[in-house]
Amino acid sequence: MNYFKSYGYVTTAHAITFAQDLKLAHYTHIPPRVTFLSQMAATFVSTFVTVGIMNYQMSIPDVCDPQNKLRFYCLGLNTFFTASVLWGTLGPIKMFGAKAMYNGLVWCFLIGAALPVIFHYGKKRVPSLQDVCTHCFPISLRLLTPMSQLHMPVILAGMLGGTSGLGGMFQGVAANWLFNVYIKRRYLAWWSKYNYITSTAFSAGIVCIWASLAQQLGTNGSLSRRFARLSSTLASMAI
Repeated sequence: MNYFKSYGYVTTAHAITFAQDLKLAHYTHIPPRVTFLSQMAATFVSTFVTVGIMNYQMSIPDVCDPQNKLRFYCLGLNTFFTASVLWGTLGPIKMFGAKAMYNGLVWCFLIGAALPVIFHYGKKRVPSLQDVCTHCFPISLRLLTPMSQLHMPVILAGMLGGTSGLGGMFQGVAANWLFNVYIKRRYLAWWSKYNYITSTAFSAGIVCIWASLAQQLGTNGSLSRRFARLSSTLASMAI
């Protein structure tokens, strides 16, 4: 079941990610052919890197164990395996059928389909705080328009990242606001040229920091609780 899911789901997910990369490349005026060749080169290199990392992780004592001293709990891998078991062994009828335990979650399909429509038409009819009373609110609140500044599909998709813990999500809120609101409004030329490059640099820096910590501090169980938590957080952000 895991093999079937890996070749089916992962292939589709990577195709969607590649489409997103093509969209970003279009914004940054990069030809599609160059983007495709870059993806192929990165895929070829990452194949060997991933196999090497997997072999290294298997040498860590009690890896993926809930009692692991270094907090290598493998939350994402456990979720991947559990989902395969639930959908492949039990099936959706036993999980979400008429008398199943999680039958109420089926209503989320209707809610998810209705919310974007409600917010789309709400943007045209509900006035913003700034339009209602220009001098009644401070600048920070006047920028908050209940409808026009909310994009429900983005909000719902962002909530998926909090299933394994919200600790790694809130650190990015300040950085996202700084680059995509403050800098974009005041320094649009700089933002247009360096925003995506800076984002890539942050991602690469996280990987380098995590790799440096793993090599310098070791994985023999002598790592303190504080550095273990930091290493686990950096690894989850990098993934």
